Amino acid sequence: MAVTLCTPTSFAVAQECGKTEAVAQGETLEQLAARCKTTAEAILSANPSLAPSEIQAGLQLDMPADADGDWLGRARDAVRDAGERVNQAAEAAGRSVSDYLSDQPDLNRDILEFGERLGLPGVSTKESRGADVTVATRSAGPGEEVTLNASGLPGGAEVVIGVRIGNEAPFRTVSRAQTSRAGTLQVTVPVPEQAQKGQEIGFAVETANGRVRVVSEPFSVGARR
Repeated sequence: MAVTLCTPTSFAVAQECGKTEAVAQGETLEQLAARCKTTAEAILSANPSLAPSEIQAGLQLDMPADADGDWLGRARDAVRDAGERVNQAAEAAGRSVSDYLSDQPDLNRDILEFGERLGLPGVSTKESRGADVTVATRSAGPGEEVTLNASGLPGGAEVVIGVRIGNEAPFRTVSRAQTSRAGTLQVTVPVPEQAQKGQEIGFAVETANGRVRVVSEPFSVGARR
């Protein structure tokens, strides 16, 4: 199910209208309402003596009180509608809303950006850490496996895992994997056999197209078990 978010930019497309507005050539009541960001019913309520059949070019009509820009009300409506659509999409996919958004990083980012623009409470405006990879294993010796956790990568992308001993050595490929739809990765890779206790090694995760590459903090090799 496709989910469409209304953003503040969408509202800016409509033209602002004053307390009164003239009907344009060929314009219907509904088109006038859309142009002035209100409804046909609200315009008729503001002009009780007006009959729909009397709408003609040049006719001056009183505009509803909120036609001059109740932006906050429209923003609240957009947030409510977006929430309902996300909830429906999650239910259709058999997922919770949080899990559904984790599987849809682009949609999740759009919602956060929308919330930040509106200044909604609970929506962080801090910059994202971006792509990151960490070594989850506390200690491992030569030939033993360590677990890498990566996030912030492109979703469903093929990646190459590399390792290097010391800061000067080049990375060499030790494994290949694919990220989740949410751009995360958990994979186990071996510590190089030639590494010595106390040496620092680094791990890298790079997309197969070479566009994104993240490197872990130095990992200190432990004793061989």
